[in-house]
Amino acid sequence: MKPWLLLSTLALLRCSAFDLVLSRDVQIETDIPYSSLDQTEKHRMDLFRPSGSTRATVLFIHGGYWRNQDRRYFRPFTGLYSNVGLALARRGITTAVMSYRLAPEASIEDQLADIRAAARTTARLAGAESIFLMGHSAGGHLALLAIADARLRAAFPVPVHGVVALSPILDIDHMARHQTEEFNRELTVPLFGTGASARADFSPVSLLDSGAPPILVLVGGEDYEYIQEQCAEGIPTLQSRSLSISFRTIANLEHADMVLKIGTGGDPISPVAGDFILENAQH
Repeated sequence: MKPWLLLSTLALLRCSAFDLVLSRDVQIETDIPYSSLDQTEKHRMDLFRPSGSTRATVLFIHGGYWRNQDRRYFRPFTGLYSNVGLALARRGITTAVMSYRLAPEASIEDQLADIRAAARTTARLAGAESIFLMGHSAGGHLALLAIADARLRAAFPVPVHGVVALSPILDIDHMARHQTEEFNRELTVPLFGTGASARADFSPVSLLDSGAPPILVLVGGEDYEYIQEQCAEGIPTLQSRSLSISFRTIANLEHADMVLKIGTGGDPISPVAGDFILENAQH
């Protein structure tokens, strides 16, 4: 068989098998519109419900440096990001996995507006009075930014009882200092401006205050070096502001592993994240 044909066949088999596994023990609703702005693909989400009762509700936000990926990124080959919804739903947590508008067409404010709209729809569909936010990389940044200070929390449509940030970007200016000139010219400057002062307005490490809900930050032991540095420096700073923030390094995992390993054999992430969510859901 020709390589391209084999790859296509495997993709179809992988997708069909994954859908079959999902359908056995998790109720799935796909392509749910969550915004009144338009009916584009980026304003849709997939919802994963436990077969039994729901113990908590989560909105998951994918990564991709604010300009790439989608809620079904490489799904035929990796299961992303449906693996997150499946793993959490199996722990009794209803989970919405959203797409959102991407840079350069969309600003950070646009992306935050999408998260707020998706949170409102998620809570309504789940019958939840409050939700948790969870995100990876840039998605972790957006999850934290969405509730970082009193102004942003006041704009959020439902109470947020906690945030799980997987390998999040905490400090935009620190990120810029560790990226190439081309990266900063094409992404950092258009999205976040120039200079530390402007970028602090988009940095969770600068904005998060003691009014924020409980936060769990998980980072891979082999994660991007600059993200490990940000967490090592930023978490103590945030803890000094009396935030309820926990930090844990997951040994041997690289940046992408922090989502790729969710729901796999020996998954080291969803048990920790799930316990945090369920414990805080009871408070």
